[in-house]
Amino acid sequence: MKNFYSNLKYILPLFFLSVLVFGLTYAHQGNIVIDCGREVFYPKRILEGAVLYKDLFNIYGPFAYLYNAFLFKIFGINLNVLYISGILTATGIISFVFLISRLFFDKLLSTSITVLTLILGCFSFYIFNYIFPYSFSMTYGLLAVLASVYFLLLFVRNNNTLLYLASAFFAGLAVSNKYEFIPYCLIFIYLTFKNKISIKQNLLALITFAIAPCVTFGYLFHQGLSIHDFIHNLKDIYAMSQTVTLNYFYTISGLIFKKQTLGILIRNFLITLFPLALIYYSFKTLSTNKIKAGIAFAISVILAFKIASLETFIFLPFLLVILFCIFHKKLSDEKKVLIISALLISVKVFWATALSSYGVYFIPLLLIALITLAKKDYYKQISVYLILLSISFFIFFLPDRKNIKTLVKTQNGMIYVDKTYGKTSNNIIKFINEKTNEHDKILILPEGLFFNYLTNRRSDDYYNSYLPLYVETFGEDRLVKNLKNDMPTYIILHNIPTGNYYFKSICLDYGFDVCNFIKDKYSPKALSNADFTAYIFEKK
Repeated sequence: MKNFYSNLKYILPLFFLSVLVFGLTYAHQGNIVIDCGREVFYPKRILEGAVLYKDLFNIYGPFAYLYNAFLFKIFGINLNVLYISGILTATGIISFVFLISRLFFDKLLSTSITVLTLILGCFSFYIFNYIFPYSFSMTYGLLAVLASVYFLLLFVRNNNTLLYLASAFFAGLAVSNKYEFIPYCLIFIYLTFKNKISIKQNLLALITFAIAPCVTFGYLFHQGLSIHDFIHNLKDIYAMSQTVTLNYFYTISGLIFKKQTLGILIRNFLITLFPLALIYYSFKTLSTNKIKAGIAFAISVILAFKIASLETFIFLPFLLVILFCIFHKKLSDEKKVLIISALLISVKVFWATALSSYGVYFIPLLLIALITLAKKDYYKQISVYLILLSISFFIFFLPDRKNIKTLVKTQNGMIYVDKTYGKTSNNIIKFINEKTNEHDKILILPEGLFFNYLTNRRSDDYYNSYLPLYVETFGEDRLVKNLKNDMPTYIILHNIPTGNYYFKSICLDYGFDVCNFIKDKYSPKALSNADFTAYIFEKK
């Protein structure tokens, strides 16, 4: 009973904080124009008979879209279904962060790491979050890979084959969501040589790993996907990986090493370390000089609130590699497996685990791995610092929450959007509902599948994005040819900036062949420039 109450004092605050965060963010995450529309449109189209990789161009694994389509089939086509699924997924991610932490740390430090994870991943209003992200493949895959790491750590500790198989299964599930998790599978090869795992165990693990990929792809082939279709999609993915626009996006996101990268990493490390050093000093001098301790702690609090930024943790993978190389001979097998796993999972963001990008998904495991290298004497100070950072980031994200207050609502659900999107978004939906019929095909450029989902209107399944990245991938000749073969009834052009892919806006500095085709074959029908500008064209 004493142990129960001891756990309760950590679990209850975490529970109430989670309820608060989920309540504040409900229907307030996701972007109505960019990326997130694919996440609602694809599952709906799958229910209507469309096949991934054949009809629907897909750069991710199949599991998330098939699973969300299944949820739509069971519970109905509504955004609330995905919101709840996102909350449950986020809860799972947070839970495994806590469970992995508890394998190495005390309750206070584990709770502190979990609270920071909750704030960074769930109270963020960027499309990189845990609840309604740019891709559910990322969050479902993250949940699966964290489960895999947890069971693998238990296997290293207990040498139970069932734990090894459970880890392999979740690794396969992660890969079925996001191919970026493939490098993580190297940890099984490492363990094979390190722990001398038998051939029988590895064969069973391989079979277990294959369950999720075989089931998901097997279902797609049952639906009508052919090898030719899949190879065609893979060729387009490869073409995308070679584009200049993707390279530019990765460069400005910090994912590609530049000559100034090391300086940025070192600077952010020192900025982040300094408040922690002051907290350590305040704890150390508390018994001898309370005034000095109080001043040091006050300064650390102020600095913790000052340093919260999107770049706070960008140095984690780089620092972890350096420290691992220095101390690896002194580490237990569990710590080695954790650190190697964390690094393999986060290969994509090695040079920048930024909160405004993919880094938010990998920071918790990297942070746990890094703290395992600290002495236990420092755990209390680290816990205090992480709680201060959690409060700081809550305040940091709060203005974004205040700006998201315009309601967009149809029979397929509701979403609150930023004030820079709200009026024109509602005008577009009003036009579609009042001036078009349910059989009309409406293509929204450069992207806008969310509007098709909300209004139950078709779009182009395969060529549904005209962001600079996709225009370069497919080529304008191919896009124009597709438009000629299956002309949409309406085309809506909007001026949402696309500068993350170098070009500013469609028809302004890219996509001229497509825009000339629209000019020749379509006539202007309506204009909305309440916040962003949208031009509506009807087929002549």
